[in-house]
Amino acid sequence: MVYRKKSPPPKDLALERMYYLFDLAERKKTESPELSKRYLDLTERIAKRIDISIPKDIRRFYCKKCGRTYGQNTRIRLKKGLCIVTCAFCSDIRRLPYRD
Repeated sequence: MVYRKKSPPPKDLALERMYYLFDLAERKKTESPELSKRYLDLTERIAKRIDISIPKDIRRFYCKKCGRTYGQNTRIRLKKGLCIVTCAFCSDIRRLPYRD
C-alpha cells in the first residue's frame, strides 16, 4: 500500500478565508471585541499554517499587540513619510511608511 502525502490547501482558498474572517472581525468589533479578536487570531493561524504572509490590507488595520481592529479612537499622525498609528486600547505605536 502506497501512502501519498496530502497536498496543502490552495493559497487562494486560504486568502479568501482570511478576508472573510477579517470582514467578520470588522463587523463584530463593537458588539463583541473578544469574538473579533478570535477571528483575527484565526486569520494569523491560517497564514502560518499555509506559510503565507497576511495581506497588507488586512495587516495594517489591526493591532498586533492586543489583536483588536483599529476603530474611531485610533490616533493617526503623518510625519516625514511615516504614518504613526497609536492603538486606543493598548497604546502600542506602529510606524508605517507612505508616499505623498
